[in-house]
Order: sequence, then C-alpha cells, then structure tokens
Amino acid sequence: MCVAGEWSKLQENLNKAQIGHGSEKNFTKTTPSTTAKVNSTSSATPAQPVQPVPTPIPTPPVTPYSVCKSVKETLANSTVSSDVVAKIMTDLSCS
Repeated sequence: MCVAGEWSKLQENLNKAQIGHGSEKNFTKTTPSTTAKVNSTSSATPAQPVQPVPTPIPTPPVTPYSVCKSVKETLANSTVSSDVVAKIMTDLSCS
C-alpha cells in the first residue's frame, strides 16, 4: 500500500518523464525513493503493434468437364484464333 501522497508523486513523476521523453536528448531520469505496488493490469513495456492478418485468396471454383467440353467444341467450330481459344480454356482452368 502507498503512503498518503506517494501515489500522486509517482503519477507526477511518470507524467513528467513521458512528457519530457524525446524532447531532450540528455536528461537525467529520476526514480522515487520508495517502492509503490502497481496494479497488475498495467504494463511497463510499450504495446507491440498488431500485425494485420492477410486475407486469403479464395481458390477459384473448378469448371465442370461438361462446360470445358462444350466451350472447346464451340470454339473449335468458330473463326476464333487458336491463341484466343488457348487463353479462354486456360482462364476456365480447362485443359
């Protein structure tokens, strides 16, 4: 337990240290001469930033064989170039 006024002194010293941190490169750190019990929920180390979790890329649905077969037959009977046919079949994940 803290003695009367001890908690206020600790808070004041912490505030001064936080406000002064970084504004001066060379400053003397002071610590209170008495030990105070600190709440267990507080932390002396700075919180680590939370890394974002990447969203998984969904697997494209499998094109049914019947669709691949129909598209291939239709394109084979058309005037579409073989390069375009190959691209369409690849985009559909058809072999």
